[in-house]
Amino acid sequence: LLQRNLQAGLKKDCGDCEDSIESRIWIPDGLRKAAESYVQVGGNTTATVSQYEATRLLASLYLREDFFDLVDVDSFANTAPVNQALQVVRFGGLIYLTCTDGLSSAGHRADKCLAAYGAFMSRTPFANEQGLRMLIGHAVREAASQGKIVRPVFSLYSSHGPVFRVMLKVSRGKGWERENYGFVAHSYTTNITRKLTWEDLLQNKNKKLSGEGREVISGP
Repeated sequence: LLQRNLQAGLKKDCGDCEDSIESRIWIPDGLRKAAESYVQVGGNTTATVSQYEATRLLASLYLREDFFDLVDVDSFANTAPVNQALQVVRFGGLIYLTCTDGLSSAGHRADKCLAAYGAFMSRTPFANEQGLRMLIGHAVREAASQGKIVRPVFSLYSSHGPVFRVMLKVSRGKGWERENYGFVAHSYTTNITRKLTWEDLLQNKNKKLSGEGREVISGP
């Protein structure tokens, strides 16, 4: 953040410990002196630290109309306050989300996944990609509820954890690309994976879809 000289950034570290830190620019102890030097050279205060719970902090920033070029929500499991974080990103800005909920992405906790992300994940051979799609889809839906559009800049999967990271650009827009918000069907019989729309589900209902053998469906 310092190297990019952003006007404003927000870093949220959602740890389970009581002293987890939410700050405009969160800097580890090893870089704290460098940050202080940067502040002194620039002549302006560029970093603040808060111990407020994330949703409370983000709500207070939104009420003050304090918006940011980049909001980084680095959370464990599925604790990310995505809706509140989107409210404080400037149009044209970026939101960087993290998820370590490997059980949901692998289809082992479908009900909890549906409650947390609004998506029903089945067990598929591409759980890593499915986790990234799950997180992106969650952000897309939350943004749409605010009259915003988010588009992926990049996504990253790391096996330790596992860790799913996605960066998205936030834009103004009342409409959203519904055709990109749907379902994926995978056939274990033919090993074919294909896209399903909402209309496909309505038309097929409880019938076996398109004769592709035994299929599992994940989404949206």
